[in-house]
Amino acid sequence: MIKKICKSSYHGHEVQRCEEHLNNLETISRDAEEICQRVALDNEEDRKKCQKTAEICEKALKVCETHHGIRSDRCQNKREACQTRVHNIHSLRKKLQKMGNNSQLNRLNIKAAVKGRSGKLSVQTSISFGQTAEENGSVVKYFAGAEIEIPHKSADYEVSVEGKVVHPRISNHWNTKQLLEEELKMEVEGKIKCGRKDNLKETSFKCIMEKSEEQKESIRKSPEYIKCSEH
Repeated sequence: MIKKICKSSYHGHEVQRCEEHLNNLETISRDAEEICQRVALDNEEDRKKCQKTAEICEKALKVCETHHGIRSDRCQNKREACQTRVHNIHSLRKKLQKMGNNSQLNRLNIKAAVKGRSGKLSVQTSISFGQTAEENGSVVKYFAGAEIEIPHKSADYEVSVEGKVVHPRISNHWNTKQLLEEELKMEVEGKIKCGRKDNLKETSFKCIMEKSEEQKESIRKSPEYIKCSEH
């Protein structure tokens, strides 16, 4: 992270000097603590790692301001981009730990700002989605969520859906009659959370899908099934 920040701001021998400067600074930032609290890390070791990386953003700001000699918007924007990156890294890591091994997780950040007579209004949205499958492939856990931050209202909102799908295991692959009569059942269950982060409301759901006799009869009369039986 330090190398990326220095390479994006400096060139040649100045990159190494920047890295040394960042590594030697020991300033603890209040912003670093706030970023880690927003991720809501439970593990103390994870919180320390988060703070350590978040402090780099403050150090980068100081190096940028020292280099330019003034407190510029450019330096401030770089710090904010750095903080967003730190928050995303630790937020994704927390979700991956929760979902377990063999997980795939994606995250998309959207930041919008409108300037008007009353000032600048900004909204930041982070969308995460992913899934993980057990070794036998019959159970798939899924996650989708959005975090919405409105700084001028000091409001943070969250919408998330997480749960699991139990897929049916098919024993008969080559005999159409046995396949048709085989009992197949799929279960979908999960939780939906939404509202302000400090007052989330939760709803649970469970759905069981099974083959009905009407569906079986419909398949028997279908042109595809009749043609398959003839062959």
